[in-house]
Amino acid sequence: MPSPAAPLDPDDPFSVSFEVTNNGFVPLNDVDVSLGVGQIVTMDKKFDGCFIPSFASQIGPSSWHADTIGIDEHFTVLLSDFSRATKGMNVRMDIAIVVKYKPWILPIHKQRIFRFVTYAKDNGQYYWRAWPLGMPPNGWKTAEYSCVPPR
Repeated sequence: MPSPAAPLDPDDPFSVSFEVTNNGFVPLNDVDVSLGVGQIVTMDKKFDGCFIPSFASQIGPSSWHADTIGIDEHFTVLLSDFSRATKGMNVRMDIAIVVKYKPWILPIHKQRIFRFVTYAKDNGQYYWRAWPLGMPPNGWKTAEYSCVPPR
C-alpha cells in the first residue's frame, strides 16, 4: 500500500514521494507503479468536488518499475518525476497511485488503485490525504467545495 511522505517543499505538492510497501505474504514480481490523474487544477479554476475519477488515464516512467518487491520491502516513487512547475502555485489535486504486479508464482497480473487528494492548510501549505475511490473529494463538505446531489 502506498503512503505519502511530507512534501520536501511545503509550497509544492509535487515534491511529495510515495512509498509502496509489500504488506502481503508473498513477494511481488514485475511491479509497475503509475500515476492516475483525476484532477489537477490551479485554484483560479474550479475544482469539481462532485467528480469521481476512474483513473483510466495512467502514466508512469520506467524508473517506477521494480523487478521484485519482497515481503515487507519498500519502493519509493517521486511525484516530481512528472512536474516541477507547481512550486508556489495554489494547486488542488485528485490522483491515484496505481500498482500493477504479479504475485509470486501466479501467471497473472493484478492491479490496486490508491487514491490521494491534496488539501491546503490555513497557512497555504499542502498535505495529502488518502481518499476512498468511490467518494467525491469534497467529503469534508467545506463551503468552497460543496456537492449537492441531484434530487
